[in-house]
Amino acid sequence: MRKLSAKIIPKLAPKLVPKLKKLKLISLGFCQIFLYLLIGEFLSTLIPLPPAILGLIACCGACLLLQKIPESLDIASSFLLKNMAIFFIPYVVTITLFWPALADYWLACLVALFISTLVTLSLTSIVSDKLIERTTQESTKRSRCHAAMDDKK
Repeated sequence: MRKLSAKIIPKLAPKLVPKLKKLKLISLGFCQIFLYLLIGEFLSTLIPLPPAILGLIACCGACLLLQKIPESLDIASSFLLKNMAIFFIPYVVTITLFWPALADYWLACLVALFISTLVTLSLTSIVSDKLIERTTQESTKRSRCHAAMDDKK
């Protein structure tokens, strides 16, 4: 048995070490996410907003202070984003509990859904246009500044 493990372990180690490092980063990332959720829970006692939103704001603030996204947080959040459809299953199943109410007010629900989607798409379009315009102006200013510096040399 010892001879067998002495032959197998050196062969597995190069493959296993990177996977263990990634597992460590994923675990650390989930711990960070839960820490920000806990911070949000604490802040929600002081500020009347949902704890998840406050935790998200705290996470964004920390990333802005660091001026980067930690690798562990990036890996864990990428996993969650890739599997986001799983998180909608409870809401879809819950809708079946409210069929009678939806049957009575289907037109109002449909109109509210349509209007909210239209408003969300419009606001997203306006904000993204403004951000793209601002970024373009800033990059044009930078390139002019660099061109002026090159001319002086």
